[in-house]
Amino acid sequence: MTHSFHHVPLGHRLGLERLRAAVDPAALAVGSEPATVSLLITHPEVKRRRLGSLHCTSRIEVHRAGRPVGSAELAYTTYPPALYDRLRGRYADAARAFAQALPLTPPVAADLVGRHLERDVVLSPTAAEHHWQLRVDPGHRILFDHPHDHVPGMVLLEAAAQAGRVVAGTPVLPVAFDARFSRYVEFDRACLLTAEALPAGPADQEGTGRVRVDATQDGAAVFSVTVTTRPQYG
Repeated sequence: MTHSFHHVPLGHRLGLERLRAAVDPAALAVGSEPATVSLLITHPEVKRRRLGSLHCTSRIEVHRAGRPVGSAELAYTTYPPALYDRLRGRYADAARAFAQALPLTPPVAADLVGRHLERDVVLSPTAAEHHWQLRVDPGHRILFDHPHDHVPGMVLLEAAAQAGRVVAGTPVLPVAFDARFSRYVEFDRACLLTAEALPAGPADQEGTGRVRVDATQDGAAVFSVTVTTRPQYG
């Protein structure tokens, strides 16, 4: 969509900087009749920068059968190949960076993070409570559908969601994310995550929980996510 609407060449690379997303769990119920899903995408901020990069803020509103389902706002920058390669340095070659992933670490129990299969777990236990190592499986066909030069944001959000479930201690459904990505997460070094419960806000519905997840690599902050959860029934 960014490529066609803003005439960004397909060879340009995208760097995600901020993401806010929320969903209404009641609107996701599956009925007996098919429903039309529509997306309204707007771009309230577009800035073209020197050397061909573009900074963009996109807003997405999702409706299902005319009913609001959720929304998202993303801030990101697109980079031309020469600029991206300079930015990424020795990690610019995706196939090479992908092949340097650390050996797969053991998972936490799948049921603790709301998963049925160990292969879908992206957290590895450490000696400290609510501290984990990011578990990166390059062979996972959904999380890694092609070689990447860094761990994708989708994997980082999944890790935050799983951490939020552990901290909640009861079955919950992540319904909102507020994430900032400050550095690329590399495959060849351990990424460590910590999580803590946050106090509920005055306008929160009963049962709403919030968990702050922070991640570091080589001691430097790489991303932080606040995950909002609601009780999961059924």
